[in-house]
Amino acid sequence: MRITHISTVDYRGGAGRAMHRLHHGLQQRGHQSERVVRFQDLPDEPAWVVTPQVDPTMFEVIGAAAIQAQAIDQNRTDLSNIFFSFPYPGVDLSQVPAVQAADIVHLHWIVSFQSPVTLKKLLDLGKPVVWTLHDMWAFTGGCHSAAGCTRYQQDCAPCPLLHQDPHHLPAAVLRDKLELLRSPNLTIVTPSHQMAEKARQSQLFRDMPIHVIPNSVDTEVFVPLPKDEAKQTVGLPVDGLAIAFGAEFLTQRSKGGPELIDTLQQCLQDAPFKTLAEEGKLHLIGLGHPDPQLAEALGVPLLECGFVDSEARLRELYAAADVFLQPSLEESFGNMAIEAMSCGTPVIAFAVGIAPEVIETDRTGRVIPLGDTEQMAAAVLDWVHHPDKWRAMSEKCRDLAACRFSQDAQAAAYAKLYDSLLAGLPQTSDASVTESPTEITTLSWDLALGSGVRLLFSPLALESLPPYVQALQTQVVQSHKAHRQLQDDHQQMRDKHHQLLDKQKELRQKLQNQQALKQKLTNLRNRVQYGEDTVEQLHSQLAQTRDELTQVQEELAAIKSSTFWKTREVWHRLKVRLGLKSL
Repeated sequence: MRITHISTVDYRGGAGRAMHRLHHGLQQRGHQSERVVRFQDLPDEPAWVVTPQVDPTMFEVIGAAAIQAQAIDQNRTDLSNIFFSFPYPGVDLSQVPAVQAADIVHLHWIVSFQSPVTLKKLLDLGKPVVWTLHDMWAFTGGCHSAAGCTRYQQDCAPCPLLHQDPHHLPAAVLRDKLELLRSPNLTIVTPSHQMAEKARQSQLFRDMPIHVIPNSVDTEVFVPLPKDEAKQTVGLPVDGLAIAFGAEFLTQRSKGGPELIDTLQQCLQDAPFKTLAEEGKLHLIGLGHPDPQLAEALGVPLLECGFVDSEARLRELYAAADVFLQPSLEESFGNMAIEAMSCGTPVIAFAVGIAPEVIETDRTGRVIPLGDTEQMAAAVLDWVHHPDKWRAMSEKCRDLAACRFSQDAQAAAYAKLYDSLLAGLPQTSDASVTESPTEITTLSWDLALGSGVRLLFSPLALESLPPYVQALQTQVVQSHKAHRQLQDDHQQMRDKHHQLLDKQKELRQKLQNQQALKQKLTNLRNRVQYGEDTVEQLHSQLAQTRDELTQVQEELAAIKSSTFWKTREVWHRLKVRLGLKSL
């Protein structure tokens, strides 16, 4: 079976990783799985990389950018800062060889890559199209998460996420999706029953087949590690409490930053928990792009890890944590919670995404009613007061993850779905397309609009363009100032560099002089040592001479005191008296 996955990214983020793991799971089961992506994070893994050819002079291109910037990004209410994406333009992928050759076309997270119009062209190929929903964007007027709003069940009007919406933009976008995406060739998959229920309630997908297939985790990579060793590896005390939490973008309101702060502030009212903090034995592990305000408000030491693209490093961080905290208010699944459980770390989470389906209270963690920070704090404190109970959950967490969320289990479920969709259909795959290209493919944007957005596009774009252009001009001025500042900084650095070179030259000369002086001193010391050795030698010779002289004197004295010497002296005096001469 040949499956072609379409995704904006090949790996980054929860949706990218989910697609990446399914792709590998299918390959391991012997299926021919291809990927068509816009952005490639893993250049060593083959993929069809399609880059849109951008002509910034086209009104449709700059108009769409202006609408996104001014009518959406600069027009948000405080209800939520979750992504809200204008769906145009898109890239027509219907003629890409990997798509033409596929038995199944599998859509994933396709924002800024596909539009309702280009999706319609994929559906019109007549092939089964599976769309895994990694957020709510597919069936809303543009928001990726509805923040409690249910208007996607009717017409997305009025939109509570936009301050002003005189043209009813979300409603027009939803009308385009209703017009273009209702097709018997489309099958919807969600990773959790909670997301499936939202899709079934939506105006767009309520009459379409919807299946639930959980995301997977590489259970051969995400494995338990000895807790003490893992903590030492990431630089945390082995006798303390480590709480992990995370999301790709921690600044998103839906990820529960304020709830996390409130939970920890309540925990700090508990004496044993506060003692851990005061003794430096309490640490947080933050996974994802950091939020400076969040880090400052937590009041607990935070190990900010940023976006971690190494699964081996993620495994160490999950394994080092005593508990994984998921305060998210909305999740389509919750990849991090399953990854943590696969590493043997229990999870405390609000009842969103997959959490209510997999977390068994006091067996693999604890599920908390949505937004109830008091109960979440109580669960954290339960670990502090009963650590052995929570440590005993590790094996159960691992067993559940390995049993239900392996890559093979996910791939098998999707393969079964694919087979059911292909039953009775003629084979359409092309065996001549054997591998992904090594070069990037460039295709033009498809500028076509659905009938709903087409009516409002020009007036809304014309309204959005002046402030958008002004904002661009401001950015250019700021960029120019920043460039000038960088030039000034660069010149200062060059001047400083030259000063340092001069100083280096001066120091080198001093060093050479000192080395020469040191050599002279060494020579002098050698000469002094030589003189001292000579004097010592002379002293030794003198002592030896003295000893020899003493010995001679002693021998001479001995001779003089002998009988022979005395007889000789008598004989000598007698000769003198007799006047005898020596013979």
